[in-house]
Amino acid sequence: MPYVLSTAFGIEGADPLEWTVGAVVVIEGFGGARSLDPEVAVVPHWVLEAGVSASPSLRRLLAWVADLEWLPMEGRDFNTIESNFFQEKIKLVYPGLEPLRNGKSFLEDATAPLRAS
Repeated sequence: MPYVLSTAFGIEGADPLEWTVGAVVVIEGFGGARSLDPEVAVVPHWVLEAGVSASPSLRRLLAWVADLEWLPMEGRDFNTIESNFFQEKIKLVYPGLEPLRNGKSFLEDATAPLRAS
């Protein structure tokens, strides 16, 4: 490992036992989703970008993404609504989301724990 760190990244004298390797899946969309693997969070790119700007470290960013407290909450960030679609004699009813506030307001609350650390 020290050879790889030195050769690939120019990092000398790093102790690989002090390193943490983490991962996130970055998606397009309004909200994230619970991952099938609790070690790998699923986060929208715009939320991750805000987190990177607010986070004091990559280690703290990874913990923030993994704890899922940033996820939109029903009743605070959105309401679940019933939508209707009519096509001739067919009526289709399906669930939908109604945003309750803008993205900037959501990001300010979502990244507040990062700014406080």
